Amino acid sequence: MAASKRKEALEKLCVEYRYVMRLIRRMGIDDDDAGDIAGEVFVDAMRGIDGLRDVAKMRAWLRAIAVNRIRRYFRERTECRETSGVMRTGAGETDLLELIVDEDMKTDSPVDAETRMLLMMLVDSLSDPARRIMAMRFWGGYRHSEIAEALGINVNTEKSIYIRSLKRLRERYAETTGGEK
Repeated sequence: MAASKRKEALEKLCVEYRYVMRLIRRMGIDDDDAGDIAGEVFVDAMRGIDGLRDVAKMRAWLRAIAVNRIRRYFRERTECRETSGVMRTGAGETDLLELIVDEDMKTDSPVDAETRMLLMMLVDSLSDPARRIMAMRFWGGYRHSEIAEALGINVNTEKSIYIRSLKRLRERYAETTGGEK
């Protein structure tokens, strides 16, 4: 990478710190660990900056690095299990939390920005425990018992909140769009 392009990329990288922190927090990482993960993301980015071909695609590149770091964070803390957060949208079936986290991606996604913003708004309307449970369950692959322990609540309470929240999201989405759940 030419010196001028490298300088431009490094300057753009510094501007994206708030975006990366927002992304990490949206995935359910608490403030104590968010700073550590963000630091790891930027170390990875600095190591790979010469491989970045298009500075205009910096956010997409950083997002990929952050998502990989977050998945590693969750994987290191528990056995990773797949859970389904599939929701039907106008563009077909899509993963609910992938859309929510993917807030700034305008391309390479079959779902338009309006749908993405609606889903983000719907998740943001959930109570704090519900938002956290959804993130831990979808992104972290945490088991219900692990989430309950982390939040200091009964496992049956956690399961109930999870099921009601998922149902509420589907219903609100259907009400808002006039479509299927």
